[in-house]
Amino acid sequence: MPVVDKLPAILRQDLESAFEDDMDNVFDITNLRHSMGQRKQDMEIEMKRIKRLKEKFRLIHDQIYLHQVKTDVGSCH
Repeated sequence: MPVVDKLPAILRQDLESAFEDDMDNVFDITNLRHSMGQRKQDMEIEMKRIKRLKEKFRLIHDQIYLHQVKTDVGSCH
């Protein structure tokens, strides 16, 4: 199977041409871990912001609902 035998060399050549100037960083696991850790931290911060915003909207909804109930009860008398 000539294609299978040549595949590793072809892939390496493609990688080298795609990353000519930056071949050292293609498989730089340390850099990747740092980058992924930073993305995880950013996502955790964003999740906290979203949870706080969601809680604020829930409180606003509850206040509007209670005001509406009081208005409806008051108009019945």
